[in-house]
Amino acid sequence: NGAAQTIPDNAVITRAYLEAVVSATSGGSATIMLGITDDTNAFIAATRENNAIYVAESFVELTAGLPQKADGAQSVLATTATAALTDGTYVIWVEYYEGA
Repeated sequence: NGAAQTIPDNAVITRAYLEAVVSATSGGSATIMLGITDDTNAFIAATRENNAIYVAESFVELTAGLPQKADGAQSVLATTATAALTDGTYVIWVEYYEGA
């Protein structure tokens, strides 16, 4: 829905997936990181928008930095750098267990 979703405090994030719906494009050399508020590249470090994971209809498990325990409530984020994106729609699926 375009809004950051929140992972609750003390949740243990076990898996994350990227589903590309519309291919990411840029007029420059945009990079995209996927993660959470306290670790913006928890799921994947800065990667060019033309990487195969951002091509429409791809579905990829993201394993970098997992598992991870949330220290406070965390928003799920996609962060762009270097250049602006001109298109791209994707869904980030996050699996977690609520911790104590």
